[in-house]
Amino acid sequence: MSYLKNKEEWWKLVDDNWPDLIDILYRFIGMSDHENIDCKITEEVRAVEIERMKQNRDERLADYFQGAWSNAPNVQGLQSIPGWLRMCDLCSERYVLEEQALRGEEAGG
Repeated sequence: MSYLKNKEEWWKLVDDNWPDLIDILYRFIGMSDHENIDCKITEEVRAVEIERMKQNRDERLADYFQGAWSNAPNVQGLQSIPGWLRMCDLCSERYVLEEQALRGEEAGG
């Protein structure tokens, strides 16, 4: 894959790979600190929270991708998980989410 050039390309990669990415998130990380009475994270809260992040283009979603990458075991075959390499691209190219803000600060600055 070529490098992502901007925030729009980053979000397009999320949109194009969402079914695989959401599966990875559920597999390797808890999506929320909301817990039920038994101290377990509820699936409903996870689903609502991450879907809202995606819909609102909330850049904190990148933190969850990074968390999933960090929580995944270092085992052979990890890269064969559908969407894994795309998620790694999103993690390594995360800086594009911040570039426009930085450019704006430099211009105003």
